Amino acid sequence: MKRFLQIILYSMSSLIAVVIAIIIISNKPLPRGIVGPEAEALTDSMLAAVNCSDWERLRYVAWSYQDKHDYVWDKLYNLAEIQYRDVRVLLNVNTLDGIVWKKGKRLSITEKRKYLNEAWKFWCNDSFWLNPVCKLRDSGVVRRLVTLDNHQKALLATYTKGGVTHPGDSFLWITDENYLPVEWRMWARLLPIRGLKASWEEWTTWNVRISTLHHIGPYRIEIKNLRSGTHHSDLGLKHDPFTDFVTE
Repeated sequence: MKRFLQIILYSMSSLIAVVIAIIIISNKPLPRGIVGPEAEALTDSMLAAVNCSDWERLRYVAWSYQDKHDYVWDKLYNLAEIQYRDVRVLLNVNTLDGIVWKKGKRLSITEKRKYLNEAWKFWCNDSFWLNPVCKLRDSGVVRRLVTLDNHQKALLATYTKGGVTHPGDSFLWITDENYLPVEWRMWARLLPIRGLKASWEEWTTWNVRISTLHHIGPYRIEIKNLRSGTHHSDLGLKHDPFTDFVTE
């Protein structure tokens, strides 16, 4: 038994050492970039490539993130329906207040706070992956032009405010010749590897272009059942899920 425990301990130590070595080797320094007209011109080209002007005019968007969290978003009033496990949340994204049902039972003010906080954390991550290109000109985003080793131009977006990101989180956008993103590299506080790469694949053919598949090494992030429209019926919904806010 002692010998067996020694082998297990040695194996675990070796695995930890390998993981640490991979993290150290994979870490990339945050590139330097230049703020100015060239960075803004590249931003304009990326916004046009995914048709952000049409995105701004959409009223409703619905999607499923990783087959775990289902969303309906009223962009006009910034209200979100978030469903996961046996929980349904109606969240006012501006005030972070809302209504919660668990197993079909509406929760009290004291009971619901835990689930509102949980739903907000899901929202911050999942809505950011939905369409971060159209957030490049949000308040608090600093845009810099970066020249890569192959002389290609890339856009470094650094977020100075919290919410969907931590202050200081940065994302380096790399595009194709039509300014459609093909990957980004992430410098985020929650990630152990600095400069971690994620692909941007399987773009929708709507007027608004949204990437529905990302690879981070062997890990996949998928957005499914993506719908949009100017009325809730365009999403296949028989009624507006946010009418409950009116009667609250």
